[in-house]
Amino acid sequence: MDDHHRTPLTRRMAKAVGGLGFGMYVAVDFALVVDVLPDQDRVAKDLGVLNVASALPLTRAQARLEVFDYIEGFYNSERRHSGLRRPAGGMLSPAAFERQWLLAQTASVLRNEYDS
Repeated sequence: MDDHHRTPLTRRMAKAVGGLGFGMYVAVDFALVVDVLPDQDRVAKDLGVLNVASALPLTRAQARLEVFDYIEGFYNSERRHSGLRRPAGGMLSPAAFERQWLLAQTASVLRNEYDS
């Protein structure tokens, strides 16, 4: 049998062993965390605080990324700006202004090459 037929099985076995090992690590980690909590009567509350404390920075980072994507991806590039006006009137988005400018520059270079 060729090696490329055995590779998926080997990969699946490695993933299963890795997943089992990680699961055992997480189980022992939580057992140790519960064991060292100061008040055994409020374990659920303390684990909830621990969960929020570990998830909050990730949530804030994701929120910042979403706002940045919106501003850079849509608001700044697609929204029409009054400072970017067409000669015939009307406003252009920065992306449309850049396309129009590049076309004008390309036409100018081609004209200069043709005239030479």
